[in-house]
Amino acid sequence: MVTPRIDIGKLDQIIKKTIGAIEEGKTEIFDIAENARKECKRLEEELKLLKQQVLDVVAAVDFLERELKESKRKLMLFNKNYDKYSEEEMKAAYEKADNQRIELAIKREQERYFLSRRNDLEIRIKEAYRTVEKADKLISQVCVVMDYLSGDLKEISVQLEDLQERQLIGVKIIKAQEDERYRVARDIHDGPAQAMSNVVLKAELCEKLVDNDI
Repeated sequence: MVTPRIDIGKLDQIIKKTIGAIEEGKTEIFDIAENARKECKRLEEELKLLKQQVLDVVAAVDFLERELKESKRKLMLFNKNYDKYSEEEMKAAYEKADNQRIELAIKREQERYFLSRRNDLEIRIKEAYRTVEKADKLISQVCVVMDYLSGDLKEISVQLEDLQERQLIGVKIIKAQEDERYRVARDIHDGPAQAMSNVVLKAELCEKLVDNDI
């Protein structure tokens, strides 16, 4: 049974492409982890800004609640002593209280919205950090496996290159041997072989002459 000849050059190319694919996959995993970390940082900055907005709107709500409470107290005084105030003063007091109620309602709605967003961001940040943790763990595991496989494949590639080089050297040695045999054969044919042929011919001639006339 004839053993099929292995094309070392093609096999070496396959191994090198495999190593390249492994390195490319490792780079992509690093990019995923880095993007996850950037997303965590972005969410944290957004949360920091949002927390400040929550503090500002809470302070505004507290201020408006105090202002509205004071306006209501004044309106009670106006109602008890309506004869002491003009119609314009009472109208302005009622309008001020109404505006404060509207503004307070808006601020309370903003407060609820900011608090909801803050809670949502905190949940997203926790999930993002879990993703980063999983990605880092995956990177650690994949790097160990990839380094092991890449190292073995590189070693095989080196061995194949060495084997290919030895095969080339073997082919050169065989060719050199064939060239040397051809040269020796040619030298023998042109030198000793020719001389031996002449000796044999002369010996045969002498033998015939001896037979005819000793």
